[in-house]
Amino acid sequence: MYYCRNKKSKSKEDDYYELSDLEAVKVGKMTETMRKKEHSKKDETLCFSLELKDRTRDFAALSQEDLKMWVEKMR
Repeated sequence: MYYCRNKKSKSKEDDYYELSDLEAVKVGKMTETMRKKEHSKKDETLCFSLELKDRTRDFAALSQEDLKMWVEKMR
């Protein structure tokens, strides 16, 4: 699984994660990061988070169909 970080980010975090590190998939704005003001315009019904062993990654799907596919495949 690959993670594409913001191009402006100066983070040196890995660009990929092992699927075996996936512990949970949460739908909605479940993390503090997703509830921040800069993400307020994102449709909550399209947001989801992947909880990995040592971090969480937040995503926003483009459609309900995309969200369903991601969540079903990751669970």
